[in-house]
Amino acid sequence: MRIWLVLALVFAARAPAGTRTEQSFKDPVTGKSGLYTAAFAERAAPNSHGLLLFFHGSGNTQGYAGSFETLEAAGREFNLIPVALQAPNQAITWPEGPNAPNNRHVEYVESFLNREIYAKHSAVDRRRLILVGFSAGSTFLSGDFLTAGIRQYQGGAVMLCGGGGPVRMPPDVFTKLSSVEANHFPLYFLIQKKDFLYPQTMQGIAYWKNRQAKVQAETPEGGGHCAFDFATELRRGIRKIGDFSRSGGR
Repeated sequence: MRIWLVLALVFAARAPAGTRTEQSFKDPVTGKSGLYTAAFAERAAPNSHGLLLFFHGSGNTQGYAGSFETLEAAGREFNLIPVALQAPNQAITWPEGPNAPNNRHVEYVESFLNREIYAKHSAVDRRRLILVGFSAGSTFLSGDFLTAGIRQYQGGAVMLCGGGGPVRMPPDVFTKLSSVEANHFPLYFLIQKKDFLYPQTMQGIAYWKNRQAKVQAETPEGGGHCAFDFATELRRGIRKIGDFSRSGGR
């Protein structure tokens, strides 16, 4: 049973604040590059913080870190290092899409995590990775990044006002998860019924349930696209992941 979120809440007041900086990452694997904004903890012990990695929506490449203060606040509450990642090469959106086989955004993010985060920052605990998507960022996580890679990670994902199933078919895209794999990375979706991404997101939820992932979804009535308070729903989503892990997905 994983209790790290409870412990994070207990010790949140002691979590050291990091200094916000914007940096660039040039990926040697894909040759792509982009910006990211982070607030790494200062003088933190190895494996003492989780990672909160945020993926922006479509058309928001330039403003990818516009909600960083909200990410910082959530990071302090849950003892997570906040990072906002820009889609590489000024791409307008994160999802790979059926007509964009050369995006290689999945490879870019994997390389970013391994080379720029884990290799350089010992304070980050690989077992506490929280991925957060907003709109198209959620679609990328649900339908691209996690489809083949979910077994590599521990933590969980929060998909806000977006989601979907796979468009491209990497290996094992329909292989069912073991109970251990599923418990290592629960998924939380929030999509309002009047959001134009509602049908697509529901398809994604069905896809992950069919793969026996640990999925919790909330589908409130009404609402337009992303018509909610981001700060409130971000915190609630992180808590839901922790609750879901502790209950074993029940």
